[in-house]
Amino acid sequence: MLKANWEKYANNPIVGNNTSGGILVNEGKSYRLYTTHPAVQVFFPAKRNR
Repeated sequence: MLKANWEKYANNPIVGNNTSGGILVNEGKSYRLYTTHPAVQVFFPAKRNR
């Protein structure tokens, strides 16, 4: 059995508007964050100024 130790993150929620059920998906070069409540939404990383 896998056990996890969780620490409360002071800046929660990381996604507003009562979205929850976050699933982080590795797309190879970046990640996508999917939320599933109340509907499926996808979030992409912010563009960085270089």
